[in-house]
Amino acid sequence: MAQPIEAPNKNAAASLTIHLAGRYWAFLSVFPLFLFGFVVFFGAAFFAVSLVMGEPLDAFDIILAPFATAALCLGLLLGTTLWILRWHGRRSLEILETGMLYTQGKREPVFVRWTDLNAVELRYAKPNIIHCTLKTPFWEFSFSNLDLNLVRRVPFSQVFEEGFRVDRVRQFLFLLKKMAPQLEWRLGTSFQSRYQIFYPPYDLERLV
Repeated sequence: MAQPIEAPNKNAAASLTIHLAGRYWAFLSVFPLFLFGFVVFFGAAFFAVSLVMGEPLDAFDIILAPFATAALCLGLLLGTTLWILRWHGRRSLEILETGMLYTQGKREPVFVRWTDLNAVELRYAKPNIIHCTLKTPFWEFSFSNLDLNLVRRVPFSQVFEEGFRVDRVRQFLFLLKKMAPQLEWRLGTSFQSRYQIFYPPYDLERLV
């Protein structure tokens, strides 16, 4: 599904491009299940009301207005959420031989040399999300293992199996160690507690 992470070489323009679209693809994968639950909920409500009233047509009239209102509000909410996630996913970071190229939509890309990369921050959030933030004197770029793992829509059953993997984060951090050895490693308490990593990059092997 996702491209392997390797050290940059002179024969390739970019060994890795990180797009902030992981949550967008995860949302699209979960959406059919969410829609199914919405329909089942109102179907059960219709069945319960029809049993109480004893007349399916009257029950349909009672359920129709709340169902239509909820569908409209939900449609607006989901549409807005998808637009925001898609817009957010237009930002990307290309890993190059000499540095990183940060692109935000149609804006002019920003190039940062490896020597200008000051710090990397790592945080953990349930159920199994690792947030990684790269800091420079000019900007910062944050992404998660969802962004590294999900590059397209996948079946719902694969969202948790593929999206929350941490091996690609570990590979990326080893790549940072090689390209920017001057990095300061900042670990959140949640990250340290979850993975028992206290002295990166020397104990990154524990990130499993």
